[in-house]
Amino acid sequence: MAQRISGLDGSDLLRGIGAKVRLRRAALGWSRDQLAVAAGLSSRMIGYVESGTTNISLVTLLRLSAALQISMAALVTSETAR
Repeated sequence: MAQRISGLDGSDLLRGIGAKVRLRRAALGWSRDQLAVAAGLSSRMIGYVESGTTNISLVTLLRLSAALQISMAALVTSETAR
């Protein structure tokens, strides 16, 4: 039986990543469409990521971190986005 990591639920992680993406995008003054172009993703995918409703791949995470000019680690840490 898999052991659950205390305090780290998958949906919480996805919502946290989404919040960090949204905050960083806003800090850059970008629209969803601008981030989508910079990351090579669809604006619909950006919406799914920001809402935490999709399980994103490592490739998508890498594209977002490069476009947003932040590390992948900064996106996935369990610290609250500010």
